[in-house]
Amino acid sequence: MAIAASQPDFILLGATGFLGASILRNLEAKHVVHTSRLRLKDRLGLEALLDEQKPKLGVICAAGERGRPNIAWCDSHPVETVDANITGQLSVAAACHERGLHLILLGTGALYLASGKRKFSETDAPNGGSPGVYTALRQKMEELTAYFNNVLVLRVLYPLSSDLDPRGLLGKLARFKQVDSVQTSVTILDDLMPLLPVLAERRIVGVLNFTNPGTVSYPDIVTALSDRVLKCGEQWQAPEVRGAGAKAAAELDTTRLQDAVGLPIEAAVDSTRRIISSLSDKQVKEFHFAESPWFGRRVGSVMLRASGKKPNGTGYLSLRTDVGRASLGKSFLANCPPEQAPVHSADCAAVIFADVQLECQQSVASVGKFEGLFAVLQEVFHLCRYWIHVIAAPIAQCMWLQPRAQDNTMAKVAHEPPASNPTNSTCRAESGDVESPIRPSLTHHTGHEAPLAPHAPRPTSPVALFGVSMKGKTKNRLLMRTSTREVLGYRTLTLAESAYENAFLMRVITKSIFGKAHFLLLVNFFLQYSVVYLLSERTTGNQSLLKTRLFGQASAIDAPGVCWQREGETRISCTPDEVALSADFANLDRDGDGRWTFEEADALSRGHAETTGRHVNMTEFYKNVFRTMQHYAGPRRADCAMNDPVQAFDSDKGFWSDATIGNITSDGHVVVNYADATKQSSWARYLPTSRLRRQLNGSIYACSVPKCIDMDNGATDSSELACAGYNGFDACSGTWDDDDFQVKKLCCTCGGGSYSLALAGLSHLPVDLPIEDITSIRAFRSCMQGAVQEMQQEECIINYTSIPRHIYEVEIARFAHLCFLPESDLCGNLQHGQLLPSLAIDVSSSVPMLLKIAGLSSTASLSQLNVCMNTVRTFCQRIYTVQSALFLEQRADICGKKTSQITGNKKTVTYSASETYSDPTFGLTSLLFQGFLFLIVFLWGLASVTEFRNILVWWNIVSSMPTAEAEDCLLYTLAEDADDEETVLEVVGLTRRHRLLTILSNLLPRSALQCCIFIVGIRYLLSVRNVSDLILNSLALTFLVTVDEMLFAAFAGEQNAALIQSCKPLRGRSFRWLDWILRKTSIPVGVLIFIPILATLCYFVISNKILTDRLAQATYCLCAMEGEHCHSRQILAGLASS
Repeated sequence: MAIAASQPDFILLGATGFLGASILRNLEAKHVVHTSRLRLKDRLGLEALLDEQKPKLGVICAAGERGRPNIAWCDSHPVETVDANITGQLSVAAACHERGLHLILLGTGALYLASGKRKFSETDAPNGGSPGVYTALRQKMEELTAYFNNVLVLRVLYPLSSDLDPRGLLGKLARFKQVDSVQTSVTILDDLMPLLPVLAERRIVGVLNFTNPGTVSYPDIVTALSDRVLKCGEQWQAPEVRGAGAKAAAELDTTRLQDAVGLPIEAAVDSTRRIISSLSDKQVKEFHFAESPWFGRRVGSVMLRASGKKPNGTGYLSLRTDVGRASLGKSFLANCPPEQAPVHSADCAAVIFADVQLECQQSVASVGKFEGLFAVLQEVFHLCRYWIHVIAAPIAQCMWLQPRAQDNTMAKVAHEPPASNPTNSTCRAESGDVESPIRPSLTHHTGHEAPLAPHAPRPTSPVALFGVSMKGKTKNRLLMRTSTREVLGYRTLTLAESAYENAFLMRVITKSIFGKAHFLLLVNFFLQYSVVYLLSERTTGNQSLLKTRLFGQASAIDAPGVCWQREGETRISCTPDEVALSADFANLDRDGDGRWTFEEADALSRGHAETTGRHVNMTEFYKNVFRTMQHYAGPRRADCAMNDPVQAFDSDKGFWSDATIGNITSDGHVVVNYADATKQSSWARYLPTSRLRRQLNGSIYACSVPKCIDMDNGATDSSELACAGYNGFDACSGTWDDDDFQVKKLCCTCGGGSYSLALAGLSHLPVDLPIEDITSIRAFRSCMQGAVQEMQQEECIINYTSIPRHIYEVEIARFAHLCFLPESDLCGNLQHGQLLPSLAIDVSSSVPMLLKIAGLSSTASLSQLNVCMNTVRTFCQRIYTVQSALFLEQRADICGKKTSQITGNKKTVTYSASETYSDPTFGLTSLLFQGFLFLIVFLWGLASVTEFRNILVWWNIVSSMPTAEAEDCLLYTLAEDADDEETVLEVVGLTRRHRLLTILSNLLPRSALQCCIFIVGIRYLLSVRNVSDLILNSLALTFLVTVDEMLFAAFAGEQNAALIQSCKPLRGRSFRWLDWILRKTSIPVGVLIFIPILATLCYFVISNKILTDRLAQATYCLCAMEGEHCHSRQILAGLASS
């Protein structure tokens, strides 16, 4: 007895027989099976086995005595047959009953003869007349096991395997000389054996006809076999078809079997054709249809010598007696010398008959009683070959033949080693095989097998003896078994303790439209839909809020985002629109005349809104630019230095007089020398530089005088005009001073001061911005004199101002690029990335308006970084409108906290929003986070498969369940010795009203709810921005999908739970197209359901990844001007490189 490593699902008795081996192959793929070769009459050993193994699903007994070589043996050995088929099997039933184990026994279906009633059900009495011992005992066994409430008897008839196994119907018909022209039910093993676990799980008891629906015709099978053999190029003489045989013509009704398993079973004729057509060429060729030379020669010589007749002698004798078998044994042994090792399967006859030689000694002398000795030996030949095939399995453990290597496979279950004595009872099959439809033919197979090596392993499979490959068969059986269970899964539903199943079942039981269960269902829908709605709103709000803040609302011109992207472009602009438009004068000058007017600014605002859908106020920007220019504008200026002829305003005379610059002081004054040509006299005056002008080419220019800085060694002489003999001004300080003249202020005269801008600074330099270039000065001044209100002043600007290209590009455009930076701290980031544009500023005689606005008054303040920072702080905020101010506020809200750090010797800044995406470990765009996110969403999809599958099964059941009256919809089943609490409920039909209400109030809302939960769940998981939120969200979804179960557990009550538990599984219809897919592909139904789920998951995950990358690029560009698609960064990079 083999000891299983873990608690098995089944204990299988008789696994070495034909049917037992088939059961084992079909069970071992998905169940743990413990096999035992224990004798059935060993009651103590059997009880010990059951106590030790404790099988979960029960016991299957395929052991018994069916005769050697056929059931005629049972007629002559009734005591042994009773011991095996009655006493032994009743012992197994009693032992299982004591332990509450389910037992499946294999019986026989050969109980009926053809009659007016074509189909025979399990309740029909046998009509076989006077049955033999074997059949009579099988009938009696059915009667006796009816008193057990744990035994199921399966009537097996003409088992047919999916290969040419000589013990199956196909293998037998392939060897027959003659067959009857009949139709009969058959047990197709690969169709029916996978149903055993279903029957065991449901603990079906009683008797079931274990055959395929319909019948098969022997001539049709022979014809199909012949076509298959010819297709392989082999030769085969088909058996002769005789008249109909009565016993083989019965058809068994399989209605109860199909109801018990709840699965469609393929018709016998279709399955048989499929099996024959699926036989591989290798199987057909390895199955020998010709006679074996060795066997033919040996047996032929035995026939001739024993009969004394020629080979063409005729005669017929039935050898269902000890005499025939003994004659064959003695004759065969006499002609098989022991020194000749058998080299073929047929040669095993010597071993077979050596085992029965003692039994036959007493009947050898009886051979002479029969006439036609040649006919006797002919029958011996038939019987010998039949014995070889029937008991090949136990012989394989006792003989020395070498099996084929590829067939050296058997069940992956521990078996006991074969007994050392080949003649003891362990080498005989306790098989549940049923009787053959007719005796075998003379046709035999050819070919030789190599002798076994001295230490070669024994064959491990009965099939290995005959060289039939197991690989294809095992695969086909596994696929068939899987498809059978999948068909059962998609059409069978076990009620669960939830609000949905409770409402369905209570309506069947109470026959009421509305009750407590239906109120509970409404509460469930209210709670789940409410939670789903709130989650959807939160998810939509979170995802759309950031997207709206970055890109604005679609088609909302007054609610633009801080970034925008043209359709079909990857470039992202995160700069205020007015800044982006003002950087290029070509955008402003719409008519191309080189001057920018207020009308063009207004047209640009309207055109930009129509093109992009974003509002921009360029008219306000125009007014800001003009007012700033107006503030720093003045007359035209020309450089004026020492000794240059100028015109100085003489306050005494009240007019401008010709003069020359004599001295330049350090306080912004000059000493000018007036000359009067008519009087031939000159005089000097101390004047501010603002009273100097110069006339060039007929135009008047204001003088731009350089500033002189005191150097402490300057001097003047006592005559004021020359520098001879004066040794310093300190000692004489005050000697020449008066109210408007001081010696110390004349230190720049005679080389005593310096004009260096590094010392003098830049604050004294004017802005070279003539007012007449930007206005019609007379008309503008005239308009402004009467403009008191702001609207009136705007009219003056609109009508009398314009900004030429050269002034705008010098004063505005070349500094507007720095306004792409939203704050001054980013200048360090650009400098670190070598993206800061170089600004060449000429300050020799005048300065740009920027320096006045930014307060840059020294040459030391003109570094790239300082100019950038001060431009962003002052210049950009002064000339741009409130739109830019709003942009900065929105950017601060999006980018979050700023963090500064020193990179090299430069200060750079980062923002928390950017780090949310760029973190290499769990940033939203990191590969690790995206993989973890997909894994969680994938698991959510897997968790949804069960609910979707249940809903689909519910639709199948509700739509296919038959219509019945309310009183007939529910069956109550109560065993005789059971309590009232053990009542079994079975829903067998639905009323039209119940079906309609179930669909409208249960299935439709539930289906819609599950779709909403699935979609909202995906979006809810994808909306997270960190790992902790992702885990919490997944837990929240787990809570959401179990609301119906929690409501049932809290409010349904124990009585409703007991009713649901006592209800049999509901069954729906099967779909041929789906069955075909499952059978051909062996794909589980869950995989078919998961395919659209996975497609939906991939769509949402990919869409989320695209959106996340887009938001990340926009955030990088907005907060830190980073990213390959950032437009402002691209512009600054181009300026820096040029």
